[in-house]
Amino acid sequence: MKVFQRIEVWVLLLLSAGAAWYVLKPSGDRDKPWLVQNQTAATGEATSLRRMILERDHGNGRLDLELRYTNNHPKTIQLVPPWAVLKTSEGREVPAFFLPIEPPPSLPAKTTADIRLRFWLDPADFKTALTLELDGTRIPIKAAGIFDVGQLENSRPTELSGPEWKINK
Repeated sequence: MKVFQRIEVWVLLLLSAGAAWYVLKPSGDRDKPWLVQNQTAATGEATSLRRMILERDHGNGRLDLELRYTNNHPKTIQLVPPWAVLKTSEGREVPAFFLPIEPPPSLPAKTTADIRLRFWLDPADFKTALTLELDGTRIPIKAAGIFDVGQLENSRPTELSGPEWKINK
């Protein structure tokens, strides 16, 4: 039997090879590091908050802060305490959220980059003001007042805008 002389077999082999290549090829989004270097930014650029994403987990929540940060120090820094701390208005430190497979965010010396910091919010954290402290720079994250986390769908990321935590739709 001459299987490889049939055109249908070759078409199926080519389609299978193409599908395997598509599934296994490096994806641009998956291969991007958690910390993306911005080659064109000036090193004197100020720290700025880009996005806030809150994902409700019943009464708690995971807060993802995406910001642009400049490391003006002569060495690489890891953006973990004491460099990066989210504090309540009472001075309590909000614990960072991490996955064992994700390294802590770090930033090479004299560079500017977009970074993502993650924090785990307890129910009490939704009732107080939150401030992010990055090496002495303070960024208001949430204004004082109660935020009803119950208005969010469970396990669904929601983008927030401003310290008043208005929901972007």
